[in-house]
Amino acid sequence: MSITIRDVQEHELDAILAMNNAAGSGILPVNKSQIQFFWKHADYFRVAESNDCLVGFLVALNRDLDYDSTNFQWFKQRYDDFMYVDRIVIANSQRSAGIGRLFYADVMSFAEVRAPAIVAEVFMEESTHPALLFHGSFGFHEVGQHQWQDSPLRAIMLYKSLCSHPYVKTTYGDNLLNSAALAGKIHSRFNIAQAITGRYSSSSHNLQNIPRKTVVRKAFYTPDEGKLLMCLADYKGIEIRVLAEISGDAQLLQDTIYSDVHAASAAAIYGHDLAYVLEVLASGGEGKYANIYPLFKEQRTKAKGFTFQLLYGAGPAALSDVLRCTFDEAVEAIEAWARRYPEAYNYRNIAYDNMVNSGGYLPVWDGRTVRVYKDDQSLPVAANYGVQGAAASVMYRAMYRCHRRFYEADLPAHVAATVHDEMLSYAETEFAEEAMDEQIAGMVEAWTDIFPNSNTDNLVDYAIGTTWAAKP
Repeated sequence: MSITIRDVQEHELDAILAMNNAAGSGILPVNKSQIQFFWKHADYFRVAESNDCLVGFLVALNRDLDYDSTNFQWFKQRYDDFMYVDRIVIANSQRSAGIGRLFYADVMSFAEVRAPAIVAEVFMEESTHPALLFHGSFGFHEVGQHQWQDSPLRAIMLYKSLCSHPYVKTTYGDNLLNSAALAGKIHSRFNIAQAITGRYSSSSHNLQNIPRKTVVRKAFYTPDEGKLLMCLADYKGIEIRVLAEISGDAQLLQDTIYSDVHAASAAAIYGHDLAYVLEVLASGGEGKYANIYPLFKEQRTKAKGFTFQLLYGAGPAALSDVLRCTFDEAVEAIEAWARRYPEAYNYRNIAYDNMVNSGGYLPVWDGRTVRVYKDDQSLPVAANYGVQGAAASVMYRAMYRCHRRFYEADLPAHVAATVHDEMLSYAETEFAEEAMDEQIAGMVEAWTDIFPNSNTDNLVDYAIGTTWAAKP
């Protein structure tokens, strides 16, 4: 069964109301106006969906909200800052499907950038024990009990500190807001060719360091809401694809463009049939592959880390940690990967020999050279610099090409930022699709500037939206 957690939509409120009031004595009943209140004011109001059916929802509120719940007021009198879980409801038919755990993992990720703690309550009744165990497994602890006035209801009040909040708030919250609040926009400095490979860096503020978490990137939204949209696009697996091009490895290029290169690596490393691995992973864990899917998914994750580490010169000792296996098993995994991708594997040694024999000058694909001093000359450096240098060249050309295409098409659009291998542009709403087409075309042109006559199929992932989180 596949579960999606997403924001509620207004037309679903009647279904939410019915689900809430059918949930039993552990959930307080609400009326239509209260559901509308949550819709308008809740910081977090998300639903769980399975097979196009709603199977649950969770509502969480910030402490500063004007909300007359007696439990909410109990916490408000005692704590200065928190995110309050007002209610979580799971459809009766889905009570053992793990949806509650999915919701709590999601709401805690949401809360950690907003508050130092998350709080909830459990009403005392005969069936209280499982709910307390559930919250305890997430680190909640009892901080008191609340007896409702003129009512038999009594609640156990639960509190959990979000230990990551101070770091997240300082790194990604206050540092951005303190200097940008008046201007209403986030500004960053891009330092051209800051890295020895030619990669640019970002500072004041470092947009390269913003987490990929949806809850964080959703905080970056378009100015002039309704008038502008974000055009988001990035090169798919650019480093692996660059390696395939510069090493001339046809199999790696084929897997990168038309298959799942990390699944192919896993199949090679663990001795599986690739078609079978792809079939299992495509199932999402449903049906006859429910038992084997978690293993194959884990092996693909390990293989992804293995590939990148191997690409940058790691040996069997380091790779045994990635695969969580013995040294000898890591050696066998390297040999299996090298059999599938021999040119890509040998590229590391060729690059190293070229660097040493030329006195430390390492060529980059666009014709530049990188000077590597003797103390820094190593296999990881030789493997890394050529790939990173070519990727940097592609992004510089992409900035130019996209800007030029917007200008020549006379579009009300402009490049706003680039982060790693991703480009973010703004376009007026009615021109967003045309601007997205021009941006994709510009990025494809940039790729062929560096790799002429190369295959550009499946090169760019893209999305149009109102926040940076529009593209996963």
